[in-house]
Amino acid sequence: MHPPPDCRPSVGASAPKGMCRWLSPFGGSAVQTALNYNYHRAAGRILCRRLKYATGYCKWQTGLAATIH
Repeated sequence: MHPPPDCRPSVGASAPKGMCRWLSPFGGSAVQTALNYNYHRAAGRILCRRLKYATGYCKWQTGLAATIH
């Protein structure tokens, strides 16, 4: 599945592709808020991955993320 044209490639690279499909019908402000959320979520996922290797703390979060997208 390809994201709709209004999904920016830079966002698509860092955010799950599935998010763009259901966000695109909303207004600009809702999309902007959601893109900010995706950015922080992606950053949190990267940080969580590093923590997981060090401590194993984030195992439940990675499982939850897998079910979301």
